[in-house]
Amino acid sequence: MNIHRILFFLALSTILFSGCNKGNDFSGPINSFKRYPYEKFHLSYELTGNARGTEEVYVAGYGKDEAQFSNSEIFGEQGGINAEHHILITHISRVYTVDTDRRNFMTTHMVHLDSLYHLDEKDIPTPIQYMQSEMKTNFLKNVGSDIVDGKPTSKWQMGDGEVTVWMWNGILVKKTAGVGENTIVMTIKNIDTLWAVDTMKFKIPAGYTEGKTHELDAPESN
Repeated sequence: MNIHRILFFLALSTILFSGCNKGNDFSGPINSFKRYPYEKFHLSYELTGNARGTEEVYVAGYGKDEAQFSNSEIFGEQGGINAEHHILITHISRVYTVDTDRRNFMTTHMVHLDSLYHLDEKDIPTPIQYMQSEMKTNFLKNVGSDIVDGKPTSKWQMGDGEVTVWMWNGILVKKTAGVGENTIVMTIKNIDTLWAVDTMKFKIPAGYTEGKTHELDAPESN
C-alpha cells in the first residue's frame, strides 16, 4: 500500500463510504445531505517532515463542490525528490482527477455518494456521522481526542499506526503518514469560512482532454 499517496494525494472528498446504498436509480433530485458543517470555506495546509509543499482546498454548497490543489516534493530514501502536482475536483458524486502535465482528466462516478444524495430525508447522516463512517470504512479507529492548534479534535489511526488523522468539526486539521524519519506531516494553517466563492476553482481547465469515466463504489463498513 502506498501510504503517501493514500494520505496526501487523494482529495478529502474521495475518501468516501457506502452509506446505505438503496439501489442505483439516482435520476431524481438530490436531497439536503451535507458533507461538511459549513456551506463554504477555504483551507490551507503545509507539508513538513519528509516532504515539503502546500495543499489548498475550496468547498462550496456544503461539499457539493470541492477542489483540491496539491503541490509537494517527497524526499526519497536514496536522496531523490519526487515532485507531485495534483488537482482533484468534485461535483456532487463526480470526481475529476486532473493531470496538469498531460493536460487531461479522468472522471470517477462515486456511486456511494450518489446514494447518500438520494437517501430519504429521515436517513440523511449529519456531517459528523458521515465523517465517522468515512474513518471506519477506511479502516481508521477512533483512538481518543487531542488539541491541535487550539481546536478539540477526534484522533483516528490505522491499525499499523502509520497513518493518523485529526478531525475537528468534520474538517481535517492534521494527518501523518510513515514512521521515524520517513514521516510526512500535513498540518492546517488557515481556515477561512468567509471565503467568497470563486466558481472557477471547480472548473476543468480549458483545452484538457477527457478520458474514460469509472464507476466506483465503496465497501460496506462494519
